[in-house]
Amino acid sequence: LDVYKKFALEKWAYFTEKALKNREEVYIIDSAIFQFQIFAFLFKNRSYEELQSFINQIVDIIQPLNPCLIYLYRNNTEATIDYLEKDRGTSYLNYLWNRDKAQPYYTGKPPGAESFKQFLRDYASIADLLFSSFPANKLPLEISDGNWACREDEMLSFLDASRMPS
Repeated sequence: LDVYKKFALEKWAYFTEKALKNREEVYIIDSAIFQFQIFAFLFKNRSYEELQSFINQIVDIIQPLNPCLIYLYRNNTEATIDYLEKDRGTSYLNYLWNRDKAQPYYTGKPPGAESFKQFLRDYASIADLLFSSFPANKLPLEISDGNWACREDEMLSFLDASRMPS
């Protein structure tokens, strides 16, 4: 993880340098700030403080780009887990646990889908904390209702953008 952190910060610096040369471009980077970082740190049993510090280093690097964060989430993590299990099956949750069971996170935890569900709960808690402390322009969007047209309108308004005709 320490090697990854160094490499990742170098890549963010490179990206920022290149992006600053073309200010007309807009970059939409899905899940890059939180999702992969949370997975990596949580799997390795690293502290929230270390993760937050790393995220803050990324934010410091990209700050010249005036980043905005749109956070899609569901209030009810248990309902999300239930949906995932119904949609993909318990066998899929067991597959994910089995794929990652050697990670330090799972040490001492019971085998199978229930441990993966706990991972998802821990992930959601960490994502909420990171979003709350994120020091840039941000918009939380609760997506449980599935009303994507409304969420799209909220995003466009937040970004002070208009729809373009097809």
